[in-house]
Amino acid sequence: MRTYNLRYRSLDKLKDFVAGHAIVDSPALLIQIFSYSLDQRRVTTILSHLRKLFPSAVIAGTTTDGEVLDGRILDKDIVISFTAFEKTELRIAAFTEKRESLERGRESAGKLVHEETKVLLLYVRSNEIDAPRLLEGIHERYPKLLISGGLTADQGRFEDGFVMHGERILTEGVVAIALEGDALIAHNYYTSQWEPVGKAFTITKSKQNRLISVDKMSVQSLYARYLGEEIAKNLPLSGLQFPFVLQREDGYIARTPLWDPGDGSLVFATHMREGESVQIGFGDARKMLSNVEKITREALQKPIESIFVFASAGRRRFLKELALYEVQPLSQIAPVSGFYGYGEFIANEKERLFLNQSFTFLTLSESDTPPQRDLHFRAFTDPHGDLQTLRALSNIAKVSSMELQELNQKLESRIRDEVAKNRKKDSILIHNSKLAQMGEMMSLIAHQWRQPLSAIS
Repeated sequence: MRTYNLRYRSLDKLKDFVAGHAIVDSPALLIQIFSYSLDQRRVTTILSHLRKLFPSAVIAGTTTDGEVLDGRILDKDIVISFTAFEKTELRIAAFTEKRESLERGRESAGKLVHEETKVLLLYVRSNEIDAPRLLEGIHERYPKLLISGGLTADQGRFEDGFVMHGERILTEGVVAIALEGDALIAHNYYTSQWEPVGKAFTITKSKQNRLISVDKMSVQSLYARYLGEEIAKNLPLSGLQFPFVLQREDGYIARTPLWDPGDGSLVFATHMREGESVQIGFGDARKMLSNVEKITREALQKPIESIFVFASAGRRRFLKELALYEVQPLSQIAPVSGFYGYGEFIANEKERLFLNQSFTFLTLSESDTPPQRDLHFRAFTDPHGDLQTLRALSNIAKVSSMELQELNQKLESRIRDEVAKNRKKDSILIHNSKLAQMGEMMSLIAHQWRQPLSAIS
């Protein structure tokens, strides 16, 4: 397996790159395009040229909110990745019919996946997708299948993204690539590290993946009240840096909006359940980078010849220049390419997750020998103290919220105790009243008995 990554500049330079690296046409050649450009005519021209050069290759891609090229993070660029497999079979399909997400997942698995399939790459463009259900539909039949990929991005516009299938551009649908072969070794890794901060809210109204109200307020009103009008006006873009955090069985999961219908609600890439508790999320940069180092060292113990990154646009916007700390160590291991999008897929025999605000990567190899490398990780620096300030403010909000919650619990306990005492007093008063009434009744009965007895005597 060999991977060559190109920062696209022109068709002529593309030809020179292909010739210089002796990349030849083959059904086992995977070409992936990660495009910041939303110009469909320009991208179509590139796709057509690639198809002429490589009529047998598998070609797929997506629009982005930033591209990964080895140890760099690019903006306003197009990255083309060529992976020439030697012992791996490739298949590609696009699914464009509007279907319920579970059924779409089942369709993808039924038409593309075999028992021998090792990896399924997914590129998805849809405002109506329920991503966890899509994964469930695929994993129902193939629970050990490794799945990686992500949702398209479009420079934070949330309306113009697309995926690529061969020479076609799709503004709605799923592009899936199956990889299989006895020699193929694949692993995927992820980290998130977003924590809840501040008050807990309750989802009071939702319709599938459309969140309508929280604590009986519209979602936009909630953002305006707790984070300010400026943040609310910039939704859903500002939601990338201030996600909702939900507590699920396997821990906290961040959720960012994909689309603003214009009525105060927001559309997410998964169902939002009524009655579920949500909080505004905060990321701890130090923990984030520490976890990336941990999973990178873990990956180094396995065979690796190519690495593909699928990471969150919101995470990158939060980390800013520190996002380089995540990709640079990977480039010391093998060629790296990928993109920043609006959601990330991670599935294997141990777990099945749709993530927001995460950093994920897929490693591939047709060799069974782990790389012998000593990795260099940059020391964490915060020269201006911005992240320290954010952590301090977050801690103030978190502690204040906990103290307020404890105070509320104490007040509720005292109220319950006082209510119980009052009920006990009321019970005693009622009992005494009944005794008094009974005494009066007995006195009247005794008086009535005495009257005839007096007459007889």
